[in-house]
Amino acid sequence: MLVLFLFIFLCLFVFYFLRNPTEALLPYNILIENLYEKKVFYTEEEKREVFPTSILIEKEWRNIRRECLDVLRENLDLGNVGQKYIREKDEFWSGWTTYEFRMFGQDNVEHLERCPTVKKILADPNIPTAFFSIMEPGKTLSSHYGPFKGILRYHLGLVIPSDGPCFMSVDGETYDWVEGEGILFDETYKHFVHNKTDNYRVILFLDVKRPLNYPLNKVNDFILYLMGLYKF
Repeated sequence: MLVLFLFIFLCLFVFYFLRNPTEALLPYNILIENLYEKKVFYTEEEKREVFPTSILIEKEWRNIRRECLDVLRENLDLGNVGQKYIREKDEFWSGWTTYEFRMFGQDNVEHLERCPTVKKILADPNIPTAFFSIMEPGKTLSSHYGPFKGILRYHLGLVIPSDGPCFMSVDGETYDWVEGEGILFDETYKHFVHNKTDNYRVILFLDVKRPLNYPLNKVNDFILYLMGLYKF
């Protein structure tokens, strides 16, 4: 019975997703919201339980930072890969660039070969999206919501300025990035970012599949596949 229900749900979901992806995700997001206790930021213990690969990532953080800086020293003309998937005004993206490794499960092989430590980490199939996120001095990222409850967000501080406030606020809770420290959080709550410094802020930015039981985990994977095809 459950399988039949999910089949009907998926058919209806695809139909509405093609018309309005954000609205189509609302019922699914509500379902996940009601199945799981609300968490904005995860504790260190919770993070390691939900995302065990974070242990390896934080152990290797200096190697990840070295690879990142090697890439950035080439003064590559970087854009922001998010513009391919999310509809926002130009000022939202201005001053924020990325160096992508994986987007919704699709790998950038050339970039992965240049950063072998990141490539090793992305052997974890539960990381559908990964990139270096570079925020220019003085940049503010205005309040916004993530569209999908099926993922959690992970940040690893790589280059964090110390000459002023550099933080994000999620659902009223504030987090100041720390070099070598990873944080796991739910980005579907309202959040904004400030780099009120004279220096660049650089982090490793990952999406992590929310742990779900069968068959919801398969539904989740299917939605992630669709998300890679359409703009929000």
